[in-house]
Amino acid sequence: MAFYAKHKEDYVEKGGSDEIPTFFDPKDLAMGSYGVHIDKYLGRSPCDGPPGYVFQKVTYSAGAIADETNVAGVYKLCPDHMGYIYHGRSASFTVPASDVSTTQDRIAITKHGFLLNDVVTYTFDEGTTPISTTSGPLVNGQNYFVAGTVNTNNFQISETEGGTPLDIDGSGNDTQVFEFNNEVRINQDGADLSGNTDPTPSGISGEAKLVPGDMILGAILQLVDTRSSDNRTGFVTAGLVSNDSASPDSYGREIASDPSNFVLGSSISGGKSMAAMDLKACSVASPNLSIYKPVTVATASLDLAPAEIGAPINAINVSGISAGSSTQIRFQLHVYALVGARQKTVSHYTQPDPTFTMSCLTRQFTEHPVSMIH
Repeated sequence: MAFYAKHKEDYVEKGGSDEIPTFFDPKDLAMGSYGVHIDKYLGRSPCDGPPGYVFQKVTYSAGAIADETNVAGVYKLCPDHMGYIYHGRSASFTVPASDVSTTQDRIAITKHGFLLNDVVTYTFDEGTTPISTTSGPLVNGQNYFVAGTVNTNNFQISETEGGTPLDIDGSGNDTQVFEFNNEVRINQDGADLSGNTDPTPSGISGEAKLVPGDMILGAILQLVDTRSSDNRTGFVTAGLVSNDSASPDSYGREIASDPSNFVLGSSISGGKSMAAMDLKACSVASPNLSIYKPVTVATASLDLAPAEIGAPINAINVSGISAGSSTQIRFQLHVYALVGARQKTVSHYTQPDPTFTMSCLTRQFTEHPVSMIH
């Protein structure tokens, strides 16, 4: 009888007379939420949690760039805490000095796929003499803009968007690399902010964002497809992708360009795919809120720490997008975290809630990481 009374009391405390379901509702997950039985604790401090921390949900949003046929949202739950949108045209090209023209001020790459004003990153190995221009040598790791005359196999570069092409007067002495990532950062909490600027930004700044020391318990990556029903072409492929790569530029490009192999063929519990025209909502969620080993946000480095390489990736790919509509595709990243006390906004600390224990967050889990509602 005592057990029954305590059991019933738990149900009342949870906010209803019915038993909490074992699984999160896929409809809630597809809309970016772990549901009412979790969200009711937002803004409260668990009485048995780390002192001064408040349970919060932080949401980020970013849109894909124009004129893309494939886009992919990716997020790896790790200390770097970085979400990206990658695009199918992302590529890396090695250019020998013989393919740099000083007479025509252009670089030759067969079927490079670049468009006017695309951003490319120029790199070269130590000891290499870089391409030089009348205004100075190209800088290792710097972004340049595709400019001037652009055709299937040749392009020019400028230091500014829409700027005058650089006057090349030296081709260098070894192979050099032009990388075309066209990546967009979904969130701006990590330290590596070198990605392209979101064309339709909806970022979070100041105290209303995660900072080193905050503890991530779980995350949901949500697709927001605002294309009209008669223009919703292609397929959506999603999964919690296993991987062994430390570099977003590696796994992001793979997921964007080849979802059959790198999403359907590599997802934990299996990936899912559906025609975009039949899909009303879609997300990939962390299967549970991890209170026993939360991920602590840390200052980002160029590569992840070795211990984090194997962390799975929330991934959603949209392929077969018709011309001119890729900017209507957005990704929202919803992060559930224990947030250190701030003076105001996201985590204004008051006092622990005696009715909220950490175990309240572990009563449900996902039946499948991918939720597709049609």
